[in-house]
Amino acid sequence: MGNNINIVDHCSDEKFGSNFRFMALLLAAGESKRYGKPKQLVEFYGCPLLRLSVKKIKNLNPRILKVILGKAAKECVQVIADLEVEAVINKDWAQGVGSSLKLGIDEFLPFFENEMDKQAPLLVSLCDQPLIPSSHYYHLVDSFYKNKGTDIIATSYLSDGSDCGGVPAVFSRRMLDKILASFDEDGEGSVYNNGAKAIIRSESNKLLLSCPQAQFDIDTVSDLQTCERYAALGLDFT
Repeated sequence: MGNNINIVDHCSDEKFGSNFRFMALLLAAGESKRYGKPKQLVEFYGCPLLRLSVKKIKNLNPRILKVILGKAAKECVQVIADLEVEAVINKDWAQGVGSSLKLGIDEFLPFFENEMDKQAPLLVSLCDQPLIPSSHYYHLVDSFYKNKGTDIIATSYLSDGSDCGGVPAVFSRRMLDKILASFDEDGEGSVYNNGAKAIIRSESNKLLLSCPQAQFDIDTVSDLQTCERYAALGLDFT
């Protein structure tokens, strides 16, 4: 790891409301091939994963929250229709998560022209990590403002940061410009086209916040059952 990488041991179950200006992007366009059906719609303790993720982020009062949808977009829209969130359809969702990330960043560019928002960071997250508490999202944004000049505030799934970081993560405006500039016209050939996790791992100017719950993502029915078992043991996921 580079000298600019720091590890912060953090995981809390407190409930927060954020007063910071930030944008939020939720990537939920994938096919969920391993699960066998759109996992965005899979229920976790009675709540679809997509809806649960949207509600957690909205608890922080983001300036804007956009959700990128693709596979089963119509059904996904229905489960978040009452949450006042903007759904953006990625027609090229089959090209991979990189296409959704680029589309999402492009969607925010007009807002960055606003003087008050031009330096606002972007929180990027997924919908298949239901055990991450709302407090972790808060601390990602809070740490961005407390660590001026850091381009990425990312999540470490391990306490020592040996995983090099992943999502959810907060990106600076400077980093977003770098990401957009690095995308190839054909969508291939660059680490930046492989999604947020690949970008995080390729960069050194970042701060990692430890959140062990983030290591539990849902790709299969077995993963869902594992998450349900941990939640049943009292692990906070609200």
